[in-house]
Amino acid sequence: MLGYDRSVHLLDIENLLSAGEIEANAINAVFADYKKQVTVTKEDLVIIGVSSVEGLMAVAMSNLRNCRLLYRPGKDGADLALQEVLDHEQLESRFEVVHVATGDGGFSASVAALAGRGAYVVVISLPESLSMRLRLAAHQTIELRTEAIERDAA
Repeated sequence: MLGYDRSVHLLDIENLLSAGEIEANAINAVFADYKKQVTVTKEDLVIIGVSSVEGLMAVAMSNLRNCRLLYRPGKDGADLALQEVLDHEQLESRFEVVHVATGDGGFSASVAALAGRGAYVVVISLPESLSMRLRLAAHQTIELRTEAIERDAA
């Protein structure tokens, strides 16, 4: 371990919601479930990626505070913005653990490269959307259990 007592959390919120519409209440619920399963301290950096104006508004109206918000419009916009952080911001030298909350296989190369540079990378994903390539690229995976999924399964 590096001795930095901080983690970074990159959330592909659209992937975690697994729905077309992004609403503040849904963001609050998913992040509350995330924090039940992944330790998030006040020293940690939380980065949220969105690709629509609706997503920007929903995050602004949610309970998420003190987070870095990335906006890139268009198809895969949020993914590309988050991958740019993984690829170019030397997270391995600044954080003890890098948490990447998505199941999207498009993150596989960035996660593998970051792990190759010495970062300990944990992928957090909904069970049904976790790409096998992404699972293999990370040191650890956590299947995110959400109340919405539990209600749908019942």
